[in-house]
Amino acid sequence: MMTMRLRLAAMLVMAASFTLAGCDDDGDADSPDAMAGAEGEGEGEGEGEGEGEGEGEPPVYGVVTTARAMGTPPTAYLILSDSLSGAFALEDAVLEIPGGASAATPVGSGQLFVGNSDGEVTRYDLVDRALEESGRVSFAGQQVTSLGGYGAHYQFISEDKAYWIGNDRIVIWNPSEMITMGSILVPEMLREDPENPGTNYTTATTGNPLRIGDMIYVFVGWDSRTAGIIKIPGASGVLAIDTVNDTAEFYIDEAGCGYGREGVLDGDWLYIVTESVGTAVHYLDPDNGPKPCIRRFNITDHTYDADYTIDLNAIAGGPAGSLAITASGQALIHVLDEPTIEPLVADGSVANARSFSSSVAWKTARLTLGDTPSVTVLDTPLRSASVLQFTLGDDLVVTPSYGTDQKIVEVTDDGIMATPDTGAALGGTTFSVFRIR
Repeated sequence: MMTMRLRLAAMLVMAASFTLAGCDDDGDADSPDAMAGAEGEGEGEGEGEGEGEGEGEPPVYGVVTTARAMGTPPTAYLILSDSLSGAFALEDAVLEIPGGASAATPVGSGQLFVGNSDGEVTRYDLVDRALEESGRVSFAGQQVTSLGGYGAHYQFISEDKAYWIGNDRIVIWNPSEMITMGSILVPEMLREDPENPGTNYTTATTGNPLRIGDMIYVFVGWDSRTAGIIKIPGASGVLAIDTVNDTAEFYIDEAGCGYGREGVLDGDWLYIVTESVGTAVHYLDPDNGPKPCIRRFNITDHTYDADYTIDLNAIAGGPAGSLAITASGQALIHVLDEPTIEPLVADGSVANARSFSSSVAWKTARLTLGDTPSVTVLDTPLRSASVLQFTLGDDLVVTPSYGTDQKIVEVTDDGIMATPDTGAALGGTTFSVFRIR
């Protein structure tokens, strides 16, 4: 194994311009996993503390849902509701944003930040259940020209400091003054694709960055997307961001595992798990990607455990991948139901790794961590393995479901399912769920 350690100080930069990475080359641009290489992906309901505005008033929830007609650019619909158990209908949208959008809020703050495909963030205040624009900032000066996709890479540190985490930089900005303050460059997150000289892999960052004390940990994988075929190298990385000093360290793991885009903390270890697209790549053609696995990374000395590589398929009893973390900290994993997926692959209705990952063909299981991890399959309905989780309060974690029955479901210790407080129907592919009050 080779481990690379890089320290990068915060710099005010004007570097070579880059734009939104192509969402998809395999015909599934509306699948959540297809956004893995897009700027601004992930959890996005807004890490950081809100102001507590509207205390004692009923909550206001929202989603950003993307829909498109065949052959046309996407449109993002921002929809508000006082419940997660009704419906978020496109016709009820309070905003429509051509080209797609991302959105995030410090939970319950009464403010919402919406990024568009022109690289601009607009701030809205919640006033009498309506959104009123209260400021704008462009990220173009930081060489960011699109903010479509997910919302997890907006990380709110304080009232006057936030990050936006991109594919090779972290933009530092002030959500109160609505100005940018500079960028931390992380060029090592871009990795050359040896099979396509002169091009880079798509950098696929996590949908769930972890906040641990003053640190943010971002899990990074890479893939190539050529002619509808996804290939994955046997490497992944961890980006460790120090929110006090505005510095970042990037650690690359060349241990032979791939697409380690998700992690969970247990003790001093971050356990890093292959995301289900990586599982699907290996299942469809082992030559295109390594076996799913678990690796671990120590948060005290920022090193990988050279002796710890767990065959995830072996302990799960079948192809497995994609973490979800409950409000109590329980890790859940997805295990493929092969009798369900096999006929879909055979008849061509599931033709690539992204549609495979999003298919309703996965069982949910508890993952017990440690030196000898184990997997216990739960008695819950099959679901998609695509997870985009959002923490909407101390005890409420949700994810949109994908596939044929799109709705908001709760991530619980007993599985991922509709509960009395969730189950709201969704009218498109949802990349952000938030609680603005």
